[in-house]
Amino acid sequence: MSLWLSHLISLFFAFLGLNGGANTYSIPTDLNAWRSKPQWLPTREVPHYEKGKDNSTATGIYPLPQHCWQRAKNAEDIEAFRMKNNLTLVTAMPQDAALMPSWPQALMQYLIVNPPINCAATSETKHNGFILSSEAITPFNVLQVIFSPFVFIGWVVSFGISQANHASGGWVSVLGWAGWYELMHFYGVFAIVPLLFQWVASLAIIAQRWQGVIGAVAYRITNLNGCVPYDGLDYLQMGARSRSFKIFQSVTFPTATFFALTLAGNPESFTGGMACLALAELMYTAYVANAGTPMVVSGNCLLVELNPRKGFLDSSINTRWKAFSSFMGF
Repeated sequence: MSLWLSHLISLFFAFLGLNGGANTYSIPTDLNAWRSKPQWLPTREVPHYEKGKDNSTATGIYPLPQHCWQRAKNAEDIEAFRMKNNLTLVTAMPQDAALMPSWPQALMQYLIVNPPINCAATSETKHNGFILSSEAITPFNVLQVIFSPFVFIGWVVSFGISQANHASGGWVSVLGWAGWYELMHFYGVFAIVPLLFQWVASLAIIAQRWQGVIGAVAYRITNLNGCVPYDGLDYLQMGARSRSFKIFQSVTFPTATFFALTLAGNPESFTGGMACLALAELMYTAYVANAGTPMVVSGNCLLVELNPRKGFLDSSINTRWKAFSSFMGF
């Protein structure tokens, strides 16, 4: 238990840093006309906030960063921020990549893919009164055995959709293979094929995300409404937390692989280590869900992203993608 706890504490504090500073950027309406004009931005009146002081009446001319993002709790906060900084709302259409990892996926992974709770019943094999083997079977192990084939099929379908959509491809779990690793004692050699396939494909997904091959466009801009973004549309379209989640997956994948290689003969410790990763993900996504709606600024353009409170399941994102991605884990 102490090993699990140490893993959990270190991962939790490391991952909290992924939220980073709320900094993000924007875009224009007629792209051809925009590209033919010199890039300039009007001076905006931005309040100067000082730590530890009453900033309710703070004023002054301070430049808002060309690329930044902040969070808003409600529509009034969004409108106040827009008016205060003289920003123009852009019109955008959420893509599959806008459904970023959220608490429903993290919860599913915590309970099904990497079940941590060991409310076990013991199964013993005896011969002539001697115990030859003893194995703990939990209710979550039973759920794993039943649901893993279906989760695998859903994962393969979502992987294919993500690859087909390229830049707008959605987020796919990179720890799904761990469930098969834990079930090798039940499925035997039949678990090796899906395990290896998901591991290799997960590594490819991480590489493709950093290269911008998939998931670079979370919100496709359809109208700039006259505003001028800074240095193109990429910052507005990529999603405020895309980099944080890329880092998250880039850390958890090799960590889980390390657990698999070093704890191969100790399934209980492997399950504990994976439970720590899953719990860290659940805690971070719970924080994100309650932190507010991201507002992304680029130049004098403002993009308001989807509210993550309900895990994006109430959003206008493609229903098929929501159905496949909402139960696969991180």
